Amino acid sequence: MVAIRENEFEAWRNRGIILERLKRYEDAIVSYDRAIAIEPNDHETWRSRGTALAEVQRYQDAIASFSKAMEIQQKLYKPDEQAVSVAS
Repeated sequence: MVAIRENEFEAWRNRGIILERLKRYEDAIVSYDRAIAIEPNDHETWRSRGTALAEVQRYQDAIASFSKAMEIQQKLYKPDEQAVSVAS
């Protein structure tokens, strides 16, 4: 088994993706949690976590993860109000 450094966000996220594809959802959730602890503003990881949680019928937790993913995504793609006022 390959060791993952404690603070390697992409390694933990990718591990979660692989485990989810192998239908090892609980292990995937643990990996997503580790990735989120390192990079809490990655909406894709929150979404993936929500999908894995739904697979193990933890629906309330899944909804919370999807909500967090949407919250982060909206912040990322929210138009800059100053830029909008300049364009008007």
